[in-house]
Amino acid sequence: MPGIAEINIAEIDTLAKKSKKDLILLFFKKVFFIHLL
Repeated sequence: MPGIAEINIAEIDTLAKKSKKDLILLFFKKVFFIHLL
């Protein structure tokens, strides 16, 4: 079943990219709030 494996790899890749973006956004938000205090 090569089709399912390819889809799973693509999904994992997109999820990894999304989570990286979310982590970067969270990091900048924390830094921003620390500077505000």
